[in-house]
Amino acid sequence: MTNHAYFNLSGDFSKTVLSECLRIKSDAVTAVDAALIPTGEITPVKNTALDFNAMKEIGEEIEDDNEFLKIAGGYDFNYILKERGNSCAAKAFDPKTCIVMEVFTDMPCMQFYSGNFLNGQKGRAVFGKNCAFCLETQLYPNACNVPSFPSAILKKGEVFSSETRYKFSLFRSET
Repeated sequence: MTNHAYFNLSGDFSKTVLSECLRIKSDAVTAVDAALIPTGEITPVKNTALDFNAMKEIGEEIEDDNEFLKIAGGYDFNYILKERGNSCAAKAFDPKTCIVMEVFTDMPCMQFYSGNFLNGQKGRAVFGKNCAFCLETQLYPNACNVPSFPSAILKKGEVFSSETRYKFSLFRSET
């Protein structure tokens, strides 16, 4: 269970989020097959275009030759989080609006999606490719088919509880 909220910190969905910055505290993603289904393999992100441990623009390496980026046409990957609970797991920042978004969660993973498949989707507006991003906290996707992943099955009578907070603020440099 997760949410699928789309964010564009500029507030203008006619613009892409590729110049917005992102940091995700994660050392690895779950590898995907050609249909973007997690295979069960854990892939380190260090020194790859999937590494967001240091703040960087979303679009900085989106055209990289990385096989996963080619499959997804951008970012659409499950990051295994290093920081959970009261520690910030991810932070996004728009340098033009100075809006900061921080993500706090008790979930072990987060899907980062860069709006690769938004090609003219209609809602309150027409949404183009990369006009928004998602940071979806979750359990390990495809866990029911990957025995090495922690179970995500909720049995009758069991209770599931999780907390994710999105904190928004303005960045102001000290002058």
